[in-house]
Amino acid sequence: MNLTKNDNKRFQERLDRQVDIYVELPDNLGKVEIVLCQSLDISPAGIRVNIRDPLPVAVVLDVCAEMDGARYFLKGEVKWQHQVGNLLETGMELYDASDSDFELWQQLFLTNE
Repeated sequence: MNLTKNDNKRFQERLDRQVDIYVELPDNLGKVEIVLCQSLDISPAGIRVNIRDPLPVAVVLDVCAEMDGARYFLKGEVKWQHQVGNLLETGMELYDASDSDFELWQQLFLTNE
């Protein structure tokens, strides 16, 4: 796998795994648009996705990862984006929030080591 400078900032091993990722994009009026994208790889504290339209950088968004029939509700901050063909590769850092499934998400990687 070719790593870019931005990809190397992740301190945990990644799994090349394509899962459905739903990102909630709130607007100024309180409405929420849900955007579906595909992960390129996942790790205990990060997700790299392909997406068509840019996401706001340095903003923490609600994210839902659907994997193996289960849904994981997470908080992710968009750290970087760069164009690859007609898609944007986007890196998100996941955070441990009280209203998220962060701990359950972390446990997925303990069983895959």
